[in-house]
Amino acid sequence: MGPEDFQLIDDSRLRVPRTGMGAAFPHLASLWLAMFGICFTLCFLLARPTGAAQALEFGKEAQMDPHGNIYVSSDEGKLIKVTDTSHCSESIFAPDRQTFGCRVKGPLQPNGYWESLILEIYRKGGQRTNIQPGAPIGEWHFWKDGQEVSVCSYPSGGTEMHILYNAATGQVVEKAADDSSCRW
Repeated sequence: MGPEDFQLIDDSRLRVPRTGMGAAFPHLASLWLAMFGICFTLCFLLARPTGAAQALEFGKEAQMDPHGNIYVSSDEGKLIKVTDTSHCSESIFAPDRQTFGCRVKGPLQPNGYWESLILEIYRKGGQRTNIQPGAPIGEWHFWKDGQEVSVCSYPSGGTEMHILYNAATGQVVEKAADDSSCRW
């Protein structure tokens, strides 16, 4: 078969044979090329991570995906899964967006609340610090852009305690018997 055995159709780049199947059905060659192009494009697009998967591949901030998985950033900027929201009765991101706190679910109480005795603090690099005030944890929040954590605990039969912890070490920074005397 030489160049004289082919005919040009609509597109000058597409040549179909003058004899055989190509001669009888010249539109099939165009259709086949179109299908090949669509399949190639779909394979290329489906092989790449998109949406949430692509967004969670790298990051400099702690974040939560649509499934409730919690991630903190590694030193290289990759995300490390540290926990999920089903483990926490309350979860808060610190203002620095590098630190995440999880009040761990304890036993379910008759009043419908989870009694939490542990507060887990996750920091950049996947480092975890456990804070255990020795009594159920009530209200808590980050202080000083996530460097410290203020915890209000409720000992049974006692008065509430307000305790300020170092978020990195879990060490007590300061204690107060009531909230009127604490500035944090």
